[in-house]
Amino acid sequence: MADNFIIHDFQPMGDEFDLKLDSHSNICLVIDTARVDHWLNEISQIEDQLNWENLYENTQAEEYKSIAPVVVDLYEKSELISFVNQNAIWSSSTVLITYHCSFDEIVDHLRSLVFVRDKNRKNLFRFYSPQLLSYWISTLPEESIHSLLGPAERWIWKTNNHLDQAQVWNWILHKPEQKRQKNKTAWFELSQKDIEILNDFDKDK
Repeated sequence: MADNFIIHDFQPMGDEFDLKLDSHSNICLVIDTARVDHWLNEISQIEDQLNWENLYENTQAEEYKSIAPVVVDLYEKSELISFVNQNAIWSSSTVLITYHCSFDEIVDHLRSLVFVRDKNRKNLFRFYSPQLLSYWISTLPEESIHSLLGPAERWIWKTNNHLDQAQVWNWILHKPEQKRQKNKTAWFELSQKDIEILNDFDKDK
């Protein structure tokens, strides 16, 4: 693989988040709110002044905003990161993202991924599912992964180790392009291979 594209697995040590986050990077958390009951109440008890955006807002999925993925703006020492690390439901329902652009730019990019193209169809896509990412992302060609990550530097998620079922952290890193074109909804197109892999993922669930 190219030097600017890396996939890693790593095991956290004890209750500490064992990933050395770059203090110069911005951090956000994508939450699959359909899997986490009372998510806003829970994070408000941990951090009461967080900025967040609903990814279905201003899209054709806006009527489903109550179960939409949301993006929460974080910082390096946020207590919410430790909470996610220690809570199995939350760690299996979230993706951490580090980036150097503005929060608005990362939100715009993630919102553009809410719908993907499958031949001539436009479908809602749960790109923020840790289980789906672990199953699918390593099968993508590098060009597609760079496009998927967009302005983000790193996506980080937690899944079960197939050997002993212990939870392990996974992360994927790339070097974002300096000049980025803003994408419209449903610009990311699934290949026939993607469709077959994702169909297998649905059967295995």
